[in-house]
Amino acid sequence: MSSPPSLSDLADSINALTQSQRLFQADIAASID
Repeated sequence: MSSPPSLSDLADSINALTQSQRLFQADIAASID
């Protein structure tokens, strides 16, 4: 059985998600302009 993801692993994933989401929104805003 594999060990559950550690808190720092989870935080890293969340950080990556919010980062890409921010880039995505900036992309959309730029294309709308």
